[in-house]
Amino acid sequence: MKALTLAIVLFLNVPTLSAQNNDTVKKDTIYYLIDTARTPKLDRMFGINYVKIAEVVQYYIYCPCIWPDQWPTFIYERRKNLSDRTFIDSTFIDKKALKKISFIRLKDLIEKACDNEYYTFNAKYVLFFIEHLPNGRYLLRKVKFPRPTFQNE
Repeated sequence: MKALTLAIVLFLNVPTLSAQNNDTVKKDTIYYLIDTARTPKLDRMFGINYVKIAEVVQYYIYCPCIWPDQWPTFIYERRKNLSDRTFIDSTFIDKKALKKISFIRLKDLIEKACDNEYYTFNAKYVLFFIEHLPNGRYLLRKVKFPRPTFQNE
């Protein structure tokens, strides 16, 4: 009887134990350098769209590779929420800090986006885009992978 009671107690606690372990899962950090300043306009695979109303910056990879007619899109939200008037700032980094960062290749970033749904991607990875600006500065932004965007949107 004690063995049965012990088995029931352990069985009921297994979901609780596994839920606690999920909170401690470490995410991989990924950095990608968007260098539109040096890439010829016709060779660019990234589109950048600033949505003023929502205070969002959208980064599109011109590759309909997730599902037919959908682009991998990454979003940087400038506001914590629409009613909040405070902004989440980007960070400028210098060339010295840039040299210490290991970057992912575009091909590998696209593969990770295609191999994962947006909710599993964000659960597995913390993604930073570093944008090389025309003035020679580098802007670091933490981005998220929302639902894929249709080309017609």
